[in-house]
Amino acid sequence: MQIAAGRRVAGPSVSSLAGGRKALLIAGILGLLAAYLSWSYVQQAGQGARQAGLVPVVVAAQDIGVRTQVTAQMLELKQVPADARHPKALTSLEQLNGKVTNLPVAAGEQVLSTKFFARKEDSGLAFRVPAGRRAVSVNVNEVISTGGLIVPGDFVDVIAVFTATGGDGQQGGQGTQASQVPDSAGVILQNIEVLAVAQSIQGPQAETPNNGLASVTGGNKPVDPRQEAVARPNARTTTLAVTPDEAQRLILAEEKGKIRLALRGVDDKDTAAVSSTSLTQLRGR
Repeated sequence: MQIAAGRRVAGPSVSSLAGGRKALLIAGILGLLAAYLSWSYVQQAGQGARQAGLVPVVVAAQDIGVRTQVTAQMLELKQVPADARHPKALTSLEQLNGKVTNLPVAAGEQVLSTKFFARKEDSGLAFRVPAGRRAVSVNVNEVISTGGLIVPGDFVDVIAVFTATGGDGQQGGQGTQASQVPDSAGVILQNIEVLAVAQSIQGPQAETPNNGLASVTGGNKPVDPRQEAVARPNARTTTLAVTPDEAQRLILAEEKGKIRLALRGVDDKDTAAVSSTSLTQLRGR
């Protein structure tokens, strides 16, 4: 009896030990699962809060130099925390369409409105000259030409007036014929764009669109219907967009004669066959 009793109190059975370990294992797994769920919840909550505070901003995708006309390939749109965006940073690529830098912009830098010319014409005439053309300025009396109402963006025909030495084929003071060439006028260029009148390279307009990011407008180029022409009776120079060959003809005509401009209508792009007119023809001789 004593031996039997002693055997009963010797210790727990193998089955009871296995059951305890199983319970501990289950408790550990449940604890780990609870910890993971808590961590996942906190992460998702934090991420949601960060995403809710993101705002768009334009950054430079590459280094952009001074006086560079930006393109979409030079820029990219990123999402940044609201408190990390510069107050003057631009928020859409459309705000920079065709803009010209007045300060360099480094790659990865937020693009600020202060690093661009407010108006395209402020960046200089070079950005208005069409490809394959040259800007040539000539002396023109605007009062005689069209009453001073030619503005940048108009298209004109160029008429050169030549005066023969000694008059219309008349005898010179020495009793000899001074010139065989009579006074004459002829259209030397047609459908030429006006880039500037005097120092103005933009036609006046009622207001500046797009939050101060103005575009070049003017004349009979149908860009801004609100524009109204303003007379410039004191203008003495007009800058025209011509090909290199036309530039030579224009400069020679100004050097040897006088230049007059004939304003074209908005939709008139045709080239007419026009013969020169001499003073003799005008007098009916």
